[in-house]
Amino acid sequence: MHTTAQIPETLRFDDEVLLMCSTPLEPWLEQQRLVLCSERVSPSCVRRYVAQWELQRGRLYLTEVRPFGGHAFVRRRGGYATSELSLKGLFPQAQGPVCADWFSGQLRCPTGPIAKYRDAGDDSVHEQDMLVDIEAGHVVRIAFRHKDGEPLRVLAHVQDMPLCAAA
Repeated sequence: MHTTAQIPETLRFDDEVLLMCSTPLEPWLEQQRLVLCSERVSPSCVRRYVAQWELQRGRLYLTEVRPFGGHAFVRRRGGYATSELSLKGLFPQAQGPVCADWFSGQLRCPTGPIAKYRDAGDDSVHEQDMLVDIEAGHVVRIAFRHKDGEPLRVLAHVQDMPLCAAA
């Protein structure tokens, strides 16, 4: 947890751009043993990048990665090979959005006004959270949770989703 609210990543869903309190690129960076290096680190974005994501045809896609806080590059731990911190730099073979098949977990997108502010930002309580459960890049459930702890309102389960296809 960070003491300063972090610049959020974004998720495009049904032509709406939502802010995320999740960082689904982190497991892939760790798995690939990649280190992000930049000219400076902002306390409001210690991960050094901002990513944009999209839910499309039942899958999670990474659509953009850009450095935050100046020029940045990526290198392997213990190595010297580097590339630009960008979608093309991280995924040189990609011809467009990248399916996040490495990610399994829950995306949390707060919606509505802030009901209770906390300095850490990600811990602030909003009127409602959209929760997207992902398994190996596939959407398995979309639900909404109200700040008062009302039962989840499930928008979709995997059986309701169309068959997955590449973007």
